[in-house]
Amino acid sequence: MNASPLADLPWPNLREELLKPGPQCEDFIRQRIAYIQGQNPSLGAWELVDEEGALSQAKWLDHNKFKAPGPLFGMPVGIKDLFDVWGFPTQSGIRGWTTEVAKKDSTLVTRLRKAGAILLGKTVTTPLACFDPPATKNPWSFGHTPGGSSSGSAAALAACQIAGALGSQTGGSLCRPASYCGVCAMKPTFGIMPTDGVQPVSLELDHPGPMARNVSDLALLFGVLTNQPTPTTKVQAYTLGIPKGPFSSETSEELLTLFHSQVERLSQAGFGFVEVELPADFSSLYQDHYDLMAFGAYQTHKARFQNDPTVFPPKVSDLIQTGTKLTGKRIDQARQGALKRRQGLIQLLRGLDGWVLPGFHEYPPGCESTGVPRFHSPWSFLGWPEVSIAVEQGRNNLPVALQVVGRPHSDRALLAIAQTLSSVLGRPKLPPVGVS
Repeated sequence: MNASPLADLPWPNLREELLKPGPQCEDFIRQRIAYIQGQNPSLGAWELVDEEGALSQAKWLDHNKFKAPGPLFGMPVGIKDLFDVWGFPTQSGIRGWTTEVAKKDSTLVTRLRKAGAILLGKTVTTPLACFDPPATKNPWSFGHTPGGSSSGSAAALAACQIAGALGSQTGGSLCRPASYCGVCAMKPTFGIMPTDGVQPVSLELDHPGPMARNVSDLALLFGVLTNQPTPTTKVQAYTLGIPKGPFSSETSEELLTLFHSQVERLSQAGFGFVEVELPADFSSLYQDHYDLMAFGAYQTHKARFQNDPTVFPPKVSDLIQTGTKLTGKRIDQARQGALKRRQGLIQLLRGLDGWVLPGFHEYPPGCESTGVPRFHSPWSFLGWPEVSIAVEQGRNNLPVALQVVGRPHSDRALLAIAQTLSSVLGRPKLPPVGVS
């Protein structure tokens, strides 16, 4: 098998290789584990690597490969350390957060296993999936943040350590790290993926979702995680809206120029584009989103916070303290704001297949931050599906990303659009650490 298989091939092609006679899965997983062990001291993508469990899974799959192998047969995956995995504690980004091991897998982990995925371990999350930066580095440049909170999942994917990952988003925690690290992620429509066995941040904003190196694998994971057939790609020209407002005014001149160049290439490939003027009060939703997130974090952690606030790192503590000050009236206002905006903004999608906008407003900052979620938090607030794809390299060879957003429950159609975008625009090369 190619020494760098994850760099070159979508999963169905690799699956065919692993289904050949012999210990293909075991050899492949040993290769991945050795690579992780060599890179993790500097990259810091993994909370733990389950070498014994992964090799046991691989051997079992090799011995049973001709008994209706699943669609993810042999796929090495990472699980964000917010999800329960049987036999391991869910530390949620804080060492010593719990000593209790999970007694069963979360539903989404169970679905991955049943489809034939091999769990290599638990990837790093920022503490309690909030804003305090992790130890994880960006594989493209160790001086830049990988984003958060699904930091380890994004970094491990970019470094070709795994082919798929499980993450979650309350603000921008799937799509921002995917954009920064040059991979793909999907925040699905709110509520279509189960959240049992997942450490909550805010129950009314939390979205589990898949991450992958390419859009076709992202669609494959989405199908498994939702118990639906894998979305099919229908190559066609789409008509997409380009929302203005903060998505143009807050984007750096350099990234806006690249975005316009991408739109021009897509136009030449047959896409249609319509500029969309957002309501004048659109930016007020950011405060509504933050307040709902703060209120949810307080409700989740109030007992422990009141008992020992020193357990919580600074930015989580600030968020929870904000939540303590919010009245019921203010939270009702924020919820009504979400309802009102869903009703208004859905009208702006009429006649369009979705919206397309830059993946971020500026290149990833340094490691003292996880970046700004402003280009992603509106869709978490509204519960609309969002797909982030890396499409090229910009300044200092850092990845540049696009995102597509659609109306609720257009997830499958949105993945097809993302696949077509990716086929036209391409994707970044391997980052410096992603060479094995």
